[in-house]
Amino acid sequence: MYFEPHLEIDKEVRPGIRIKTRHELHEWVARCDILHLDATMHETMTRRDLPNAAIHSIAVPFPTIETVFVQQVSDRLMGSSSTTPKEGVKDYRETRLGDLRKFIDITAVWYRGHKVAVICQAEIRKALVKDAPANVTFTHYNALRGRNDLVNAAALILIGRTEPPPNELEVLGRLHYGCKVLTVPEDRKQRYYGEVTRYIGLRNGKTVAVKNYAHPDEGVETFRWLACEAELIQAVYRARPLNRISHRPLTIFILTSECLPIPVDIAMPWSRMRPSLFQLMMLASGGPRIAAMAGLVIGLKRETALLCPTLNIQPPSPADIARRPGSGLGRSQPSSPSSAVLFRRSVGSQAWR
Repeated sequence: MYFEPHLEIDKEVRPGIRIKTRHELHEWVARCDILHLDATMHETMTRRDLPNAAIHSIAVPFPTIETVFVQQVSDRLMGSSSTTPKEGVKDYRETRLGDLRKFIDITAVWYRGHKVAVICQAEIRKALVKDAPANVTFTHYNALRGRNDLVNAAALILIGRTEPPPNELEVLGRLHYGCKVLTVPEDRKQRYYGEVTRYIGLRNGKTVAVKNYAHPDEGVETFRWLACEAELIQAVYRARPLNRISHRPLTIFILTSECLPIPVDIAMPWSRMRPSLFQLMMLASGGPRIAAMAGLVIGLKRETALLCPTLNIQPPSPADIARRPGSGLGRSQPSSPSSAVLFRRSVGSQAWR
Protein backbone atom coordinates (compact mmCIF):
# COMPACT_ATOMS: atom_id res chain seq x y z
CA MET A 1 0.00 0.00 0.00
CA TYR A 2 1.48 3.35 -1.00
CA PHE A 3 0.57 6.88 -2.03
CA GLU A 4 0.22 7.45 -5.77
CA PRO A 5 0.17 11.14 -6.83
CA HIS A 6 -1.03 10.33 -10.37
CA LEU A 7 -3.61 7.61 -9.84
CA GLU A 8 -6.24 7.23 -12.54
CA ILE A 9 -9.70 6.93 -10.96
CA ASP A 10 -12.84 6.97 -13.14
CA LYS A 11 -10.81 8.30 -16.09
CA GLU A 12 -9.51 11.18 -13.97
CA VAL A 13 -5.96 11.53 -12.68
CA ARG A 14 -5.86 12.39 -8.99
CA PRO A 15 -3.87 11.55 -5.85
CA GLY A 16 -4.83 8.26 -4.21
CA ILE A 17 -3.76 5.18 -2.30
CA ARG A 18 -2.80 2.14 -4.40
CA ILE A 19 -3.04 -1.34 -2.90
CA LYS A 20 -1.18 -4.16 -4.63
CA THR A 21 -0.32 -7.71 -3.55
CA ARG A 22 1.84 -10.48 -4.94
CA HIS A 23 2.28 -14.16 -4.21
CA GLU A 24 5.78 -15.34 -3.41
CA LEU A 25 7.16 -18.52 -4.93
CA HIS A 26 6.87 -21.55 -2.67
CA GLU A 27 10.18 -22.52 -1.11
CA TRP A 28 10.12 -25.96 -2.72
CA VAL A 29 9.98 -24.30 -6.15
CA ALA A 30 13.03 -22.18 -5.42
CA ARG A 31 14.91 -25.29 -4.26
CA CYS A 32 14.14 -27.30 -7.38
CA ASP A 33 16.72 -27.90 -10.09
CA ILE A 34 15.57 -25.60 -12.91
CA LEU A 35 17.14 -25.23 -16.33
CA HIS A 36 15.91 -22.01 -17.86
CA LEU A 37 17.12 -20.88 -21.31
CA ASP A 38 16.16 -17.37 -22.37
CA ALA A 39 17.86 -15.08 -24.87
CA THR A 40 16.52 -11.94 -23.16
CA MET A 41 16.40 -12.94 -19.50
CA HIS A 42 17.40 -10.16 -17.08
CA GLU A 43 19.59 -11.23 -14.16
CA THR A 44 18.37 -8.50 -11.77
CA MET A 45 14.76 -9.57 -12.13
CA THR A 46 15.52 -13.30 -11.98
CA ARG A 47 17.48 -13.10 -8.74
CA ARG A 48 14.50 -11.50 -7.02
CA ASP A 49 12.68 -14.87 -7.10
CA LEU A 50 15.66 -17.22 -7.44
CA PRO A 51 18.46 -15.66 -5.35
CA ASN A 52 20.62 -18.79 -5.49
CA ALA A 53 20.41 -19.24 -9.25
CA ALA A 54 23.62 -19.94 -11.13
CA ILE A 55 23.36 -17.73 -14.20
CA HIS A 56 25.68 -18.34 -17.14
CA SER A 57 25.73 -15.60 -19.75
CA ILE A 58 26.82 -16.65 -23.23
CA ALA A 59 27.98 -13.37 -24.73
CA VAL A 60 28.31 -14.25 -28.41
CA PRO A 61 28.31 -11.26 -30.78
CA PHE A 62 26.15 -11.26 -33.88
CA PRO A 63 28.36 -12.95 -36.49
CA THR A 64 29.24 -11.51 -39.87
CA ILE A 65 26.69 -12.97 -42.27
CA GLU A 66 26.78 -11.91 -45.91
CA THR A 67 23.24 -13.15 -46.51
CA VAL A 68 21.65 -10.74 -44.00
CA PHE A 69 21.36 -7.01 -44.69
CA VAL A 70 20.19 -4.65 -41.92
CA GLN A 71 19.01 -1.08 -42.46
CA GLN A 72 17.82 1.08 -39.54
CA VAL A 73 16.30 4.51 -39.11
CA SER A 74 18.39 6.75 -36.85
CA ASP A 75 16.11 9.62 -35.82
CA ARG A 76 12.61 8.21 -35.17
CA LEU A 77 11.39 5.91 -32.39
CA MET A 78 8.04 5.44 -34.21
CA GLY A 79 5.89 5.08 -31.11
CA SER A 80 2.25 4.16 -31.40
CA SER A 81 1.11 7.60 -30.23
CA SER A 82 3.10 9.33 -32.97
CA THR A 83 2.03 6.93 -35.73
CA THR A 84 -1.62 5.99 -35.15
CA PRO A 85 -4.00 8.76 -36.37
CA LYS A 86 -6.69 9.99 -34.02
CA GLU A 87 -10.25 9.74 -35.26
CA GLY A 88 -11.38 12.96 -36.92
CA VAL A 89 -7.92 14.57 -36.67
CA LYS A 90 -5.68 15.09 -39.69
CA ASP A 91 -2.09 15.77 -38.68
CA TYR A 92 1.42 14.38 -39.03
CA ARG A 93 0.26 10.97 -37.73
CA GLU A 94 -1.84 10.37 -40.83
CA THR A 95 1.09 11.37 -43.06
CA ARG A 96 3.48 9.08 -41.21
CA LEU A 97 1.07 6.16 -41.34
CA GLY A 98 0.68 6.75 -45.07
CA ASP A 99 4.47 6.70 -45.49
CA LEU A 100 4.67 3.42 -43.59
CA ARG A 101 1.94 1.90 -45.73
CA LYS A 102 3.77 2.95 -48.90
CA PHE A 103 7.06 1.64 -47.50
CA ILE A 104 5.43 -1.76 -47.01
CA ASP A 105 3.84 -1.69 -50.47
CA ILE A 106 7.14 -0.81 -52.13
CA THR A 107 8.97 -3.54 -50.22
CA ALA A 108 6.31 -6.02 -51.31
CA VAL A 109 6.92 -5.01 -54.95
CA TRP A 110 10.69 -5.44 -54.67
CA TYR A 111 10.22 -8.85 -53.06
CA ARG A 112 7.36 -9.97 -55.26
CA GLY A 113 6.84 -13.72 -55.03
CA HIS A 114 8.45 -13.86 -51.56
CA LYS A 115 7.10 -13.36 -48.06
CA VAL A 116 7.45 -9.94 -46.44
CA ALA A 117 6.91 -9.94 -42.65
CA VAL A 118 5.82 -6.84 -40.73
CA ILE A 119 6.00 -6.68 -36.93
CA CYS A 120 4.57 -3.64 -35.17
CA GLN A 121 2.27 -2.64 -32.33
CA ALA A 122 -1.26 -4.01 -32.36
CA GLU A 123 -2.86 -0.58 -32.96
CA ILE A 124 -0.60 0.11 -35.94
CA ARG A 125 -1.21 -3.39 -37.30
CA LYS A 126 -4.96 -2.79 -37.41
CA ALA A 127 -4.41 0.34 -39.50
CA LEU A 128 -1.84 -1.19 -41.89
CA VAL A 129 -3.38 -4.60 -42.52
CA LYS A 130 -6.20 -3.13 -44.61
CA ASP A 131 -5.56 -3.52 -48.35
CA ALA A 132 -2.05 -4.88 -47.72
CA PRO A 133 -0.32 -6.76 -50.57
CA ALA A 134 -0.93 -10.51 -50.69
CA ASN A 135 2.70 -11.41 -49.94
CA VAL A 136 2.79 -9.37 -46.70
CA THR A 137 2.08 -11.02 -43.35
CA PHE A 138 1.52 -9.07 -40.13
CA THR A 139 2.04 -9.81 -36.47
CA HIS A 140 2.50 -7.60 -33.41
CA TYR A 141 4.80 -7.30 -30.46
CA ASN A 142 4.07 -9.39 -27.36
CA ALA A 143 2.77 -12.18 -29.61
CA LEU A 144 6.09 -13.52 -30.89
CA ARG A 145 7.20 -16.25 -28.50
CA GLY A 146 7.53 -19.68 -30.08
CA ARG A 147 6.75 -18.49 -33.62
CA ASN A 148 8.64 -20.07 -36.49
CA ASP A 149 6.45 -19.09 -39.44
CA LEU A 150 8.72 -16.20 -40.52
CA VAL A 151 11.73 -18.41 -41.15
CA ASN A 152 11.31 -18.12 -44.94
CA ALA A 153 10.56 -14.38 -45.09
CA ALA A 154 12.73 -12.53 -47.59
CA ALA A 155 12.24 -9.18 -45.86
CA LEU A 156 11.42 -8.28 -42.26
CA ILE A 157 10.07 -4.83 -41.32
CA LEU A 158 10.03 -3.80 -37.66
CA ILE A 159 7.93 -0.68 -37.00
CA GLY A 160 8.26 1.17 -33.71
CA ARG A 161 8.62 -0.45 -30.31
CA THR A 162 6.67 -1.07 -27.12
CA GLU A 163 7.55 1.17 -24.17
CA PRO A 164 4.94 1.34 -21.38
CA PRO A 165 4.65 4.67 -19.49
CA PRO A 166 6.86 5.12 -16.42
CA ASN A 167 4.02 5.11 -13.87
CA GLU A 168 2.90 1.62 -14.96
CA LEU A 169 6.38 0.16 -14.65
CA GLU A 170 7.04 1.92 -11.36
CA VAL A 171 4.00 0.10 -9.96
CA LEU A 172 5.43 -3.21 -11.18
CA GLY A 173 8.83 -2.32 -9.74
CA ARG A 174 7.43 -1.66 -6.26
CA LEU A 175 5.40 -4.85 -6.38
CA HIS A 176 8.13 -7.12 -7.73
CA TYR A 177 11.06 -5.91 -5.64
CA GLY A 178 9.02 -5.06 -2.54
CA CYS A 179 10.64 -1.68 -1.91
CA LYS A 180 10.48 1.97 -2.86
CA VAL A 181 11.70 2.88 -6.31
CA LEU A 182 13.03 6.05 -7.85
CA THR A 183 10.36 7.82 -9.88
CA VAL A 184 10.55 10.04 -12.92
CA PRO A 185 10.80 13.68 -11.75
CA GLU A 186 7.48 15.50 -11.62
CA ASP A 187 8.81 18.51 -13.54
CA ARG A 188 9.88 16.43 -16.52
CA LYS A 189 7.92 17.03 -19.72
CA GLN A 190 4.91 14.71 -19.83
CA ARG A 191 6.56 12.80 -16.96
CA TYR A 192 8.40 10.47 -19.32
CA TYR A 193 11.73 8.67 -19.18
CA GLY A 194 14.98 10.59 -19.36
CA GLU A 195 16.85 10.79 -22.64
CA VAL A 196 20.13 8.93 -23.01
CA THR A 197 22.57 8.81 -25.89
CA ARG A 198 23.36 5.38 -27.25
CA TYR A 199 25.26 4.28 -30.34
CA ILE A 200 24.11 2.01 -33.15
CA GLY A 201 27.01 -0.22 -34.16
CA LEU A 202 27.65 -0.44 -37.88
CA ARG A 203 29.16 -3.45 -39.56
CA ASN A 204 32.13 -1.36 -40.76
CA GLY A 205 33.11 -0.52 -37.18
CA LYS A 206 31.63 2.99 -37.08
CA THR A 207 28.79 4.13 -34.81
CA VAL A 208 25.75 6.39 -35.13
CA ALA A 209 24.54 8.32 -32.07
CA VAL A 210 20.81 8.04 -31.31
CA LYS A 211 18.49 9.32 -28.58
CA ASN A 212 16.85 6.60 -26.49
CA TYR A 213 15.13 6.52 -23.09
CA ALA A 214 15.95 4.97 -19.72
CA HIS A 215 14.40 4.93 -16.24
CA PRO A 216 16.49 6.24 -13.30
CA ASP A 217 15.64 3.24 -11.10
CA GLU A 218 17.61 0.07 -11.86
CA GLY A 219 14.75 -2.27 -10.99
CA VAL A 220 12.16 -0.36 -13.02
CA GLU A 221 14.61 -0.14 -15.92
CA THR A 222 14.64 -3.93 -16.12
CA PHE A 223 10.89 -3.88 -16.86
CA ARG A 224 11.33 -1.13 -19.47
CA TRP A 225 14.20 -3.00 -21.15
CA LEU A 226 12.25 -6.26 -21.29
CA ALA A 227 9.23 -4.51 -22.81
CA CYS A 228 11.24 -2.50 -25.33
CA GLU A 229 14.70 -3.68 -26.44
CA ALA A 230 14.16 -7.32 -25.51
CA GLU A 231 10.93 -7.47 -27.53
CA LEU A 232 12.71 -5.98 -30.56
CA ILE A 233 15.49 -8.57 -30.24
CA GLN A 234 12.87 -11.32 -30.13
CA ALA A 235 11.25 -9.82 -33.24
CA VAL A 236 14.51 -9.80 -35.23
CA TYR A 237 15.20 -13.45 -34.48
CA ARG A 238 11.71 -14.59 -35.52
CA ALA A 239 13.08 -14.54 -39.09
CA ARG A 240 16.03 -16.76 -38.03
CA PRO A 241 18.83 -14.56 -39.46
CA LEU A 242 21.58 -16.87 -38.21
CA ASN A 243 20.27 -19.73 -40.35
CA ARG A 244 20.26 -17.83 -43.65
CA ILE A 245 22.26 -19.14 -46.60
CA SER A 246 22.94 -17.84 -50.10
CA HIS A 247 19.64 -18.94 -51.64
CA ARG A 248 17.59 -17.71 -48.65
CA PRO A 249 18.92 -14.18 -47.91
CA LEU A 250 17.17 -11.79 -45.53
CA THR A 251 16.77 -8.02 -45.49
CA ILE A 252 15.79 -6.41 -42.16
CA PHE A 253 14.35 -2.90 -42.00
CA ILE A 254 14.32 -1.57 -38.42
CA LEU A 255 11.99 1.45 -38.42
CA THR A 256 12.88 2.65 -34.94
CA SER A 257 16.07 4.26 -33.62
CA GLU A 258 16.18 1.99 -30.57
CA CYS A 259 19.77 0.80 -30.07
CA LEU A 260 20.05 -3.00 -30.33
CA PRO A 261 22.97 -5.46 -30.04
CA ILE A 262 22.77 -6.15 -33.77
CA PRO A 263 25.27 -4.84 -36.36
CA VAL A 264 23.65 -2.54 -38.89
CA ASP A 265 24.78 -2.10 -42.49
CA ILE A 266 23.16 1.31 -43.06
CA ALA A 267 21.69 3.76 -40.53
CA MET A 268 19.98 6.85 -41.89
CA PRO A 269 17.31 9.45 -41.00
CA TRP A 270 13.68 8.68 -41.82
CA SER A 271 13.70 11.52 -44.38
CA ARG A 272 16.12 9.42 -46.47
CA MET A 273 14.61 6.04 -45.67
CA ARG A 274 10.98 6.95 -46.35
CA PRO A 275 9.64 6.24 -49.87
CA SER A 276 11.34 8.43 -52.46
CA LEU A 277 9.65 10.06 -55.43
CA PHE A 278 11.06 7.40 -57.73
CA GLN A 279 9.72 4.61 -55.54
CA LEU A 280 6.29 6.24 -55.41
CA MET A 281 6.28 6.54 -59.19
CA MET A 282 7.25 2.90 -59.51
CA LEU A 283 4.49 1.89 -57.11
CA ALA A 284 1.85 4.02 -58.86
CA SER A 285 2.86 2.67 -62.27
CA GLY A 286 2.70 -1.01 -61.39
CA GLY A 287 6.22 -2.02 -60.50
CA PRO A 288 9.86 -1.83 -61.60
CA ARG A 289 9.07 -2.21 -65.32
CA ILE A 290 8.98 1.59 -65.65
CA ALA A 291 12.21 2.13 -63.67
CA ALA A 292 14.27 3.31 -66.64
CA MET A 293 11.60 5.72 -67.85
CA ALA A 294 10.96 7.04 -64.34
CA GLY A 295 14.67 7.61 -63.84
CA LEU A 296 14.68 10.02 -66.79
CA VAL A 297 12.00 12.30 -65.38
CA ILE A 298 12.63 12.03 -61.66
CA GLY A 299 12.55 15.43 -59.97
CA LEU A 300 10.47 17.05 -62.72
CA LYS A 301 7.10 17.73 -61.13
CA ARG A 302 5.25 18.49 -64.35
CA GLU A 303 6.34 15.29 -66.10
CA THR A 304 5.86 13.27 -62.93
CA ALA A 305 2.29 14.53 -62.53
CA LEU A 306 1.51 13.49 -66.11
CA LEU A 307 3.22 10.10 -65.81
CA CYS A 308 1.74 9.15 -62.43
CA PRO A 309 -1.53 11.03 -61.84
CA THR A 310 -2.39 8.84 -58.83
CA LEU A 311 0.39 10.51 -56.83
CA ASN A 312 -1.64 13.77 -56.72
CA ILE A 313 1.42 15.91 -57.45
CA GLN A 314 0.53 19.45 -58.47
CA PRO A 315 2.42 20.62 -61.56
CA PRO A 316 4.53 23.77 -61.01
CA SER A 317 2.88 27.10 -61.71
CA PRO A 318 4.45 29.64 -64.10
CA ALA A 319 5.55 31.62 -61.05
CA ASP A 320 7.34 28.56 -59.66
CA ILE A 321 9.09 28.03 -62.99
CA ALA A 322 10.18 31.66 -63.10
CA ARG A 323 11.76 31.35 -59.66
CA ARG A 324 13.88 28.35 -60.67
CA PRO A 325 17.63 28.98 -61.00
CA GLY A 326 18.62 29.40 -64.62
CA SER A 327 15.05 29.93 -65.83
CA GLY A 328 15.45 33.62 -66.78
CA LEU A 329 16.40 34.93 -70.19
CA GLY A 330 20.09 35.06 -70.86
CA ARG A 331 20.93 32.58 -68.08
CA SER A 332 22.60 29.29 -68.80
CA GLN A 333 20.45 26.26 -68.09
CA PRO A 334 21.88 23.87 -65.47
CA SER A 335 23.05 20.58 -66.86
CA SER A 336 20.80 17.63 -66.01
CA PRO A 337 22.26 14.53 -64.33
CA SER A 338 22.28 11.34 -66.31
CA SER A 339 19.42 8.87 -65.88
CA ALA A 340 21.77 6.43 -64.15
CA VAL A 341 22.70 9.05 -61.53
CA LEU A 342 19.04 9.93 -61.01
CA PHE A 343 18.14 6.27 -60.70
CA ARG A 344 20.80 5.58 -58.07
CA ARG A 345 19.93 8.73 -56.11
CA SER A 346 16.22 8.06 -56.04
CA VAL A 347 15.78 4.31 -55.86
CA GLY A 348 17.32 3.99 -52.39
CA SER A 349 20.46 2.22 -51.19
CA GLN A 350 18.93 -1.23 -50.65
CA ALA A 351 17.20 -1.42 -54.05
CA TRP A 352 20.33 -0.19 -55.84
CA ARG A 353 22.38 -2.75 -53.92
